Amino acid sequence: MKQSCMTRQPAIVNLGNGKYQFIYNQQEVQRDEETFWEYDYVEVDKVDKATIIQAIIHKSYSLDDEVALINNYNQGLKIEEYEAYQQFRNDVKSIINELL
Repeated sequence: MKQSCMTRQPAIVNLGNGKYQFIYNQQEVQRDEETFWEYDYVEVDKVDKATIIQAIIHKSYSLDDEVALINNYNQGLKIEEYEAYQQFRNDVKSIINELL
């Protein structure tokens, strides 16, 4: 989910209800002569790499989507879609490694 605010946000925000917001892809943008920060985020129950990676991937791919991509790839089908999925996974891991 994309959000915007007036100040840069920390990568991890404790929401106080047992959940955390992990913020990534922050970009400074100018609108009407004002500076805003736009970012993506996921909510997680715990702050560790595996949990955050899974949450970000599942924003774009459901578990069923992932299984279908893998099965199709194993049958020699939808190779480009599978490669795009793998690139997305690698990109997410890079983001997490930079921020944690």
